Amino acid sequence: MANIFLHHVFDRWFVERFPRLVFERYADDILVHCRTEREARYVKGVIAERLRSCKLELHENKTKVVYCKDGRRAEKTSLETKFDFLGYTFRPRHCRARNGRLYVKFCPAVSKKSKKHISRWIRSRRIHLWTRTTLELIARELNPVVRGWIEYYGGFFRGELRASIQRVDSYLTRWLQGKYRKLKGHKMRAVKHLQRLRCENPKLFVHWSYGMYRA
Repeated sequence: MANIFLHHVFDRWFVERFPRLVFERYADDILVHCRTEREARYVKGVIAERLRSCKLELHENKTKVVYCKDGRRAEKTSLETKFDFLGYTFRPRHCRARNGRLYVKFCPAVSKKSKKHISRWIRSRRIHLWTRTTLELIARELNPVVRGWIEYYGGFFRGELRASIQRVDSYLTRWLQGKYRKLKGHKMRAVKHLQRLRCENPKLFVHWSYGMYRA
């Protein structure tokens, strides 16, 4: 119901009011593209007025004008140069062109908040205590979720996601130490044992098949 309401209150109204501007909306998160700071501040004011007339209001702490700075826009600004949207952080980042040259591009990567969520979820599974089950069953439990993270966040700067996903291997190492008496208290032996298991079955865990394992 809320989505239908916003479709009429914002989507259809915005297209009629600002036909030359582009926007994206997911639930109540809205991203509007403007050409200048002056235009952005004007549009923000008009949107706030529209929402007030419909008994809604902008979130003052989250609503901001952001300068999408990249290598082509060298001018100085007091505006923020990054924002979060749908689990990504958009900001200037160093990229490498096909000819090997580095340049600055304004683009997304998984946000810090999303990485914390991933780490908390992995920790909450407490897989190091599943010593009565098999590695295959652990993989069956984790793979659908991990695959979703990699396919959603991994399209841009996958390296930003790597450390969070590799936490799975940390818990698998602890699982091995609890599962096998000969590995208890011997972390490096457990690490090497996990590496052997990965070499024998590189597609067992989905993050292994993506090359996002802990070396």
